Amino acid sequence: MYLAGYSVECKLKARLMEVYGLHTLEQLELEVERRLGRPVSLFTHSIEVLFGLTGARERLLRDPKRLAALRSYQTCNAWRPAWRYSADDGTEDACTTFMGAVEEFGQFIDHNI
Repeated sequence: MYLAGYSVECKLKARLMEVYGLHTLEQLELEVERRLGRPVSLFTHSIEVLFGLTGARERLLRDPKRLAALRSYQTCNAWRPAWRYSADDGTEDACTTFMGAVEEFGQFIDHNI
């Protein structure tokens, strides 16, 4: 589950770099700072912060037709980098739910950012 959550983080960072035509996190950090007028660390692991930077988070939160995508985002947003240190792998149901959310949210990212 840790790696699946990490893939969402990487996908969001990659999409942001693609949107702005950039090649490094350092360049992206400077671009985001320029656009927002304040510094933001792109070395974050926060799915919520990264998704918010895409502009798609607010659209998703306001779109009542995208409840499945919203639930997938919320499930993915529960991911924490500390999971890599946990001996508890989670239940089979929790893993299946999380992996499904990662797939669905990944598709949302692909088609909406």
